Amino acid sequence: MIEIFFHLVGYRILYIKDLWNIVDVIVIILSLLMVLMDLFMDKRPRVKNFLRLRGLFRLVRIFILVRKLNAVRVRNEIRKRKKTGKGIDMRSPLEKVMEILGGLRDIIDPAERKLVEDINYCIKMISSNRLYEADIDLDQA
Repeated sequence: MIEIFFHLVGYRILYIKDLWNIVDVIVIILSLLMVLMDLFMDKRPRVKNFLRLRGLFRLVRIFILVRKLNAVRVRNEIRKRKKTGKGIDMRSPLEKVMEILGGLRDIIDPAERKLVEDINYCIKMISSNRLYEADIDLDQA
């Protein structure tokens, strides 16, 4: 819960935009509720069977943590590629443009759906190497 609090303070709305973060929050809250139920409720068979779901939540939490660690590893690799020991930026212009577009997309309000779609289109065209292809529809000509 402390981790969630700090992420919300640091990233604000950006933290909630990621579906995996929402799943992580739900898993943690449900696990906490089950621990409280286990401590304060009677040990009826039905309650015991329900509380066995905690193991499933722990497994999901491990999966989410592994995914987060992988994302941190990828970010660190990108950061290492950005600059050499002498401070020279070693990224290609393509990598710089893709990073800028991705950063813009991440900070734009989701209500700006058209703008987000346009940025996603730009990222898709650049990453698929189809930037200079003409899209001609002969039926309309």
